[in-house]
Amino acid sequence: MPFFITDPAALQQILDAAKSQEWSTAYHYSLEAMSDPAHPGRPADGVDPGVYLWVGGAEKINANEGSFSYYTREFNRIQYELQKGAPAPDWEQRIQAASDSIAENFVKTLLGVDLANHPDAPLPDNPPAEAAVPDIHTVGLIDAGAAASKIFTDSSSTGRSDYAPWVGTTLFTKLNDPSFFKDWVLTQGTSKYKQEPGTYELIATAQAVLEMKNLGYVLDVVLNNELGTYFDTVQLGTAPSASNSRATQTFFETTYGTDVGHKIHIGTTIFNDVVGVVENNGYRVGSTHDDSGAHALVLASSHDRVVNTGVGNDEIIADRGWAAIGATVQPIIDGGDGNDTLNYSHLQSPVSLHFDGTGAFGWRVLAHKGLDLPDGPRDAVYNIEHFILTDGNDQIERDDNLSTPDLVIDLGSGSNTLHLRHAKPSAAGPAAGTTHYRFSTHRADGQSVAALQVQEIHLAANVDHAVLKQGAILSVNDLQLAGGSSSAKNGDIIGGSGETYALESAGGIQSLTIAWPQRLGQAPYLIHIDDWQQGDFGIRLL
Repeated sequence: MPFFITDPAALQQILDAAKSQEWSTAYHYSLEAMSDPAHPGRPADGVDPGVYLWVGGAEKINANEGSFSYYTREFNRIQYELQKGAPAPDWEQRIQAASDSIAENFVKTLLGVDLANHPDAPLPDNPPAEAAVPDIHTVGLIDAGAAASKIFTDSSSTGRSDYAPWVGTTLFTKLNDPSFFKDWVLTQGTSKYKQEPGTYELIATAQAVLEMKNLGYVLDVVLNNELGTYFDTVQLGTAPSASNSRATQTFFETTYGTDVGHKIHIGTTIFNDVVGVVENNGYRVGSTHDDSGAHALVLASSHDRVVNTGVGNDEIIADRGWAAIGATVQPIIDGGDGNDTLNYSHLQSPVSLHFDGTGAFGWRVLAHKGLDLPDGPRDAVYNIEHFILTDGNDQIERDDNLSTPDLVIDLGSGSNTLHLRHAKPSAAGPAAGTTHYRFSTHRADGQSVAALQVQEIHLAANVDHAVLKQGAILSVNDLQLAGGSSSAKNGDIIGGSGETYALESAGGIQSLTIAWPQRLGQAPYLIHIDDWQQGDFGIRLL
């Protein structure tokens, strides 16, 4: 049952202020009409406390006064700049236009204008006999609609207005409506209200929340003498905030795997005003377009715990110091949609890539840095299509039936090892894309250029060779080895690159050795494949 404002004088004051576009004043008269006459500053019986708090906050926000105005304006600015990758030159005009639009649509709704069917309808000529105060969800839709149509108009990857970055997804949870955050942020898919796929909107929200905490929002509340309103909001939002915090944690762990996700407390970071500031859980997103070259994301800090580069062809570069990060809490690196590159070439120690099927994407990589130890530093990597490894002796382990997109793995110039295992068929099915393993004869692993360099490829005895015939390619110095329709006889030199193929068989097991042509002063460069079968890696010997 809604609360009705029935005082004709109050309704006339609200309408007059709105017609004069004095929106803060219109909020003020609305708040007075909803207040308990015996207890000024408190809602009358029947008034939704969340709506009452929102109207009181909106009055100051529209006038750009107080800590709540600062919070909403700054949060929306941070979100816009995260998506766009640059500030809006007309930011002040955008944020004020959104605030004015919210006020106008709130007053119209209060005075009975049917905006759902007539979105451009004007204010009424005269106030109604009674005005039903809209519920908190309706107020949220009014607030969000203005943010999407006035602020987040050009920041998404689709070019369409986006609702999910709006500050209200978290603030309306504290006003006892958790649905906006659950419906618009906690989902992998996209919709009218969520333009960015995957967890991008969630990680961006966590980054914006944490930046606001570091800017001292709670201290600002104290200095502006707004503790009363703050505590009212905290009290009203305790249960829905706790619910959304748990839902966020569950969604996060389901997406990335409990083994790494449970160590990062993203739910409490977002829905607790204090927790997260002293924790070493940092969140970072790229823009909604390509982040590469001068705009590449460089991983250099232990605070980069969760990274989502968003839509676009993005480049992530691990700095030298990144080798030591990830022993206790594993960083999560998510390339999002697009063709994304993770570059480990600056690390001074080797990397071991362990592929598995954990998480919501069907595959991931645990990248162990340095010694391949269970408790050593490692990254949990998702949605990366191009890996650039180190000049050390890197390793790769993966199952034959793991479903991945097309991948390119540059194995650097050390003596590397590839282990292909057999796993029981999973719901993911066979590999959907081709993995291109690229080798290089350039020697940069600290050994003599004359030292024998052997790339080892070990195939499990029961590996699915059909996957290797269709979904794996080898190349050296960007020259593909006997791929496509090329064939070679055992011992022959084929192709303009001059490599030789030697096939040996012992006990029914074949091993193929590919020798790359020697350079002056350089020992032979060999690729050795044990348990090779005809057609594996696209290589066929006549």
